[in-house]
Amino acid sequence: MRYYNVGKIVNTHGLRGEVRVVVTTDFVEERFRPGNTLYVFPPKAETPLPVEVAHVRPHKRMLLVKFKGYDTISSVEPWKGGFIKVAEEDRRPLSEGEFYFDQIIGLDVVDEDRRPIGRVKEILQPGANDVWVVERPGKRDLLVPYIDEVVRAVDLDGGRIVVRLLPGLDDDEQADDNDGGSDKSGRAGASGGGAEAADAEDAANVGGASGDGATGGGGRRA
Repeated sequence: MRYYNVGKIVNTHGLRGEVRVVVTTDFVEERFRPGNTLYVFPPKAETPLPVEVAHVRPHKRMLLVKFKGYDTISSVEPWKGGFIKVAEEDRRPLSEGEFYFDQIIGLDVVDEDRRPIGRVKEILQPGANDVWVVERPGKRDLLVPYIDEVVRAVDLDGGRIVVRLLPGLDDDEQADDNDGGSDKSGRAGASGGGAEAADAEDAANVGGASGDGATGGGGRRA
């Protein structure tokens, strides 16, 4: 059975078995509904521990979660730093055009002539649309906005995504055309995560992402 992260246990809370959870799912109410079964993966355990959600309440930017039968701090303390996961069989199918992150990450990306481009390594969520980060050998990562004009087909069974590279999407191609001597970040003084975040916002806006042709977020976290 396969499992997918829905939260990380960062600490205990109080003395009655509650844990502080940083959520990593887009289906918070569904996953953490009282009575649902989830699976705790403690840091030093080799097998998952099935647990039943007893109650949940918000706490700052986290959730306080209590699991049935775990009523003391000592019973949940070994879970600190561990993960809470959902079983694959408990995930419902998504609407057409929506995908779980793990379904997209790792897929090969090709252009409309079926020439290889790279492989999806990460999904960013900078705004109106998701941006798929495509790792390319010998080049900068390509930021692909999930909009109809760019993502032409997603073949989960074939493990492949077909994209159309609109003007302005590929900084490396622009740099080659312009002489190859300029800063490929496309942004004066930009570097590291800040540059990637800014580039992701630009990618999300290519082709009028917030208007006609936008497919919404596209990716969903577990």
